[in-house]
Amino acid sequence: MPGNSTTRVARSTIAVRRTTRTDVEAVLALRRNILTTGEAHWARGDAGDWEAIYRTQLEEEIDGIVSTQATFLAVAVAAPVGTATAIIDRRLANPANPNGLEGWIQGVYVDGSARGLGVGTALTRAAED
Repeated sequence: MPGNSTTRVARSTIAVRRTTRTDVEAVLALRRNILTTGEAHWARGDAGDWEAIYRTQLEEEIDGIVSTQATFLAVAVAAPVGTATAIIDRRLANPANPNGLEGWIQGVYVDGSARGLGVGTALTRAAED
């Protein structure tokens, strides 16, 4: 995490995968990091119980209860270094979007030890797929 004396990782050692139950704590830690370092200017305020709610959201996604989102984890040298979530919304169908489905990517975060190595790009591509 930023602030640690972590050695930068090599681009070739980065893997991106869908989040599993064993990844929940790592994804929570990455999300906590972006929310507490001041990098997420949009998330200021009372923390409330967001971690418990987010954990439930992740578990519902992993268990297939929620099929309209997919959270990805980037790992380098067995350490989590990034996360991103793809979300599909159902909107009103129209001539430009006949099925009404619209996707977007949220919560892209890369740990400082892995920035500049293409982790964000790899996470975004996985989310787009």
